Amino acid sequence: MKTYILTLFTVLFLLSHASFAVVHTVSVGGFSFTPSTISDVALGDTVRWVWVSGSHTTTSTTIPGGAIAWDHPMNATSTSFDYIPAVEGVYNYKCSIHVLMGMIGNFTVTPAVTPLSVLTSADPSSLCRGQSSTLHAMASGGTGSYTYNWVSNPPGFTSTLQNVIVSPLVNTSYTVTVISGTQTASAQETVSVSQPPLSSAGNDTTYCSNLAQFTVQGTASNYSSLLWNTSGDGTFTTPAGLTSSYMPGPTDVTSASFNLTLTAFANAPCSVSHTDTVHIILDPCTGIHESGKNTLNISVYPNPSTGTFMISGINDAQPATIQIFDMSGRLIRKEQVQTNANNINSFNLSAEKNGLYEIIVISGDNKGSTRILLQ
Repeated sequence: MKTYILTLFTVLFLLSHASFAVVHTVSVGGFSFTPSTISDVALGDTVRWVWVSGSHTTTSTTIPGGAIAWDHPMNATSTSFDYIPAVEGVYNYKCSIHVLMGMIGNFTVTPAVTPLSVLTSADPSSLCRGQSSTLHAMASGGTGSYTYNWVSNPPGFTSTLQNVIVSPLVNTSYTVTVISGTQTASAQETVSVSQPPLSSAGNDTTYCSNLAQFTVQGTASNYSSLLWNTSGDGTFTTPAGLTSSYMPGPTDVTSASFNLTLTAFANAPCSVSHTDTVHIILDPCTGIHESGKNTLNISVYPNPSTGTFMISGINDAQPATIQIFDMSGRLIRKEQVQTNANNINSFNLSAEKNGLYEIIVISGDNKGSTRILLQ
């Protein structure tokens, strides 16, 4: 039974190494084996005697324990003989006919060098930016002693450890090169990186308190869904969209200020949402809605304007309040100015969107209004 198991193991071993076996040729002729000594036969290799001339034999003499002995004629009718050693050690052989003439030889069998290979894995292979993944490298074959070298693409990461922890910011491929003796093998593993969500609810804004509703415009990226919320008691027409109308509630109007938040929920494998807040102020906008004497002859120039313009006509002796509204009623600028000798004040709205804007000037009980087109 032991002999059968050993033989089966030998067969399987030889089959596994068949595609990597080497044939070592020994010429048989005259009164010598050429070469007479071979020192680099690996388990699974083939030693092949090839007849050249004369009548000879190849006959084993002293061989390692467990090895199979052989005795084969070498002549014109038997021109070759193959022997596949399955045991390590030194094999001595002779020509039985010409041994006294020194026709002997030997070969040494060393452990087979199996081909080097490496397998890689990433745990996890997909992650959210800011998370980490462990890269594993499993080498086999070769001499059994390995060195590892990791590099990344995009470049920036290197390591000589077998297993490494990485925290890539973008999709990254990692290549490990394994060296074992004279053999080299490489493998690659890619880690996919998802970006976390990001949201912006917009800039803090002032609206006239008599508006029934106003529009909020958010921006977001890398999200699966959105949700607007309020610290007050108003309602959104489209709470799950980037753009929505907000209708202030009674408490909003009474408190005259509240916060609106836009939350962007993450795509897997990211799990943390991102929330941004915009602060809203409700202004009475008395310059528009309360009665007053329209005695200020206000003008702006240039009109249309690319953003910078002058306001003239503020010739009252009192300080004046200038309010600028967009067409939705949003107060985008409110400044108190002192009248100057030329009654001219300069403004810059180049950061605002192109469109029509209303300018209200209030000075005591007097007021004036005009419009300017930004383009």
